[in-house]
Amino acid sequence: MQNVNVHEGINNTLLILQNKLKSGVNVRREYDPALPEIEAYGSELNQVWTNIIDNAIDAVEGKGEITIRTRRVDDCWIVVEIEDNGPGIPEEIRHRIFDSFFTTKPPGKGTGLGLDISYRIVVFKHQGDIKVHSRPGMTRFQVWLPSSFEKAKGSPLPMGAYEAPNDAEIKQILTQSKTIAVVGISTDASKPGHTVPVYLQEAGYRIIPVNPNIDQVLGEVAYDELSQVEEAIDIVLIFRRGEAVPDIVDQAVEIGAKTVWMQDGVVNERAAETAKSCGLHVVMDSCIRVRHLMMIQELDAA
Repeated sequence: MQNVNVHEGINNTLLILQNKLKSGVNVRREYDPALPEIEAYGSELNQVWTNIIDNAIDAVEGKGEITIRTRRVDDCWIVVEIEDNGPGIPEEIRHRIFDSFFTTKPPGKGTGLGLDISYRIVVFKHQGDIKVHSRPGMTRFQVWLPSSFEKAKGSPLPMGAYEAPNDAEIKQILTQSKTIAVVGISTDASKPGHTVPVYLQEAGYRIIPVNPNIDQVLGEVAYDELSQVEEAIDIVLIFRRGEAVPDIVDQAVEIGAKTVWMQDGVVNERAAETAKSCGLHVVMDSCIRVRHLMMIQELDAA
């Protein structure tokens, strides 16, 4: 056990794998300059980076992009994300990728032990966690690690630790935003998925509809997927069931959205933490129409 510079470990891993990193593979490093050294078993963590990055290289098949992000979450935890734009992991096998001897690689290319070993190192040796988010065209591994074992004893992994923004933060989000992508927008005038976007449009926001079952609504052409939207999005407003939120959050991160807003009744704390760890503002289980009306009333009363 020693103080470990995570960035140095990742950089050394990339040097070791440089022969596999052909000219067609672009590696982006989005490092948090404030990332602290952590208490860890350095050589074993390097094995984790090697396993995940090696898999990412194989996934992009010699042409594509691998993004490595680091972030200090709080005084107790850091997170490392390794993302590739390969084909993605099919949903039906995603839950098995940390199983011993399970591999998606062709015969002779993988032992099925790399991710199993990585999981054991992160979870059992470091009291951290490792998660995977994937869809067609993207796979992202998140490795959560305590900055120190002593601090982590009194601080649970910040999954499910969603804290609602205060009134000032909500006001800042609503006043600085101009364009809202509404995922799960409806044409049924009796549903909130329609009445709320109508209100927001009348309040002056640009509405971008996202629903594969709708061609056009509110005078705007609808997109099948959030990832298809090319213009800048300030808020991704979600009218979908909670289990659909992680994929929407992944797409929100991909397109560079600033805020993920889950309408009242929509809850997914892990997805909320994922969005937060990627630098997005998060509002969960809250009606944006109600919050906007409250803000207007406060401004009128001032």
